[in-house]
Amino acid sequence: MEVMRTKPHLVPASIVLLVLVLGGFWSARSSESDDPRNSNAPQQSNASGTSASGTSSSEGSDATADHDAEPTARKLAPLPVGGVVVSEEPFVLTVFGAGRAEAETRSVLSSSVGEVVRRVRVRPGDAIEAGQTLVELAREPFQLGLEEAESRLARAELDFEAQLFNDSGADEAKRLRVAHRTGKTEAELALKRAERDLAGTRVRAPFTGRVVSVDANPGQRVQPNEPLVTVLDDRKIRLPIEVLESDFARLEVGAAARVRFPALEGRVFDGAVSALGAEVDPDRGMALVYVELDNTDGSIRPGMYAEVVLEAGVFPDRIAIPRDAVLERNRRLVVFRAMSGRAEWTYVETGMETDTQIEILSGIAATDTVLVEGHLTLAHGAPVKVKLQSGRGD
Repeated sequence: MEVMRTKPHLVPASIVLLVLVLGGFWSARSSESDDPRNSNAPQQSNASGTSASGTSSSEGSDATADHDAEPTARKLAPLPVGGVVVSEEPFVLTVFGAGRAEAETRSVLSSSVGEVVRRVRVRPGDAIEAGQTLVELAREPFQLGLEEAESRLARAELDFEAQLFNDSGADEAKRLRVAHRTGKTEAELALKRAERDLAGTRVRAPFTGRVVSVDANPGQRVQPNEPLVTVLDDRKIRLPIEVLESDFARLEVGAAARVRFPALEGRVFDGAVSALGAEVDPDRGMALVYVELDNTDGSIRPGMYAEVVLEAGVFPDRIAIPRDAVLERNRRLVVFRAMSGRAEWTYVETGMETDTQIEILSGIAATDTVLVEGHLTLAHGAPVKVKLQSGRGD
């Protein structure tokens, strides 16, 4: 019996070639999508500064060296970006706080005597000098009292001398007994009181400073020790600054402080920590740090709100860059560098942080130019035109 054989169907060579080309294309597309370096829009990092997302310097270098610039990016016109040149400098840990200015010395003035106010020589806000008369009370009654005390003392001294006239060798004990008996001792005390009372009719500034308030008016009868004028010495300013409990332990007396007052825009004042608070508020987790500032020009007024940066540690020869330079791509920290007119990113490992700076442990070297502006949507290899900025901010 003869078996029938069918002729096999042959696939045209052109179809086989087409399948192979398409397969290679989709394989390449899949590889590109898995490479984090092909993302054109990295997200800005809010990294805590831990090293979990960083890599070694060699890994970052290999990543950029082996990766060619994206073809699309190479065709773009240079994009304007901001950059800073990296250098090794001391890394200063800082603590931020806020508070209100206080005068170093404040005093409420009064008179030791009661009488009618004759004249008020100052107004609130006036500058004053130590010893300057601020308020005058009527002097006549006290001037008369002084003259009477002087007269009584004169009579008592005559009696005293008369009783000791024939006793030139009297010792000190006898002379004291005679002074008591003749009224000389009492008259001397009365004279001192009269002199003090007369002096009390002039309320004088105890120090150089400013007038805060005036509570006396001409013609007003005031009582002894009644508040008349409040003054302060604002040549030195004290700032009680609230800081977080976690930051408090880092601070020491003498640490440098930089102070800004929003009311004095553009000015920065240098001061130092003068004292540390004795306790921490357990409910709020805050502690007080006292900063002292020189205010000889009088520009700082007590009560002004202040923002303060306190020095909490200095670490020499560290590489640090602005926080804005550090981005996050696929859960890893990267930084764009300007290399031969193009933006190239590299993995970085970070260390200590402040509100404005991040220490870089690997991935960036001194003299590198890192991008801090206009880099959020850059692709690797994009042409850039860099405008250099200051490297380290406050």
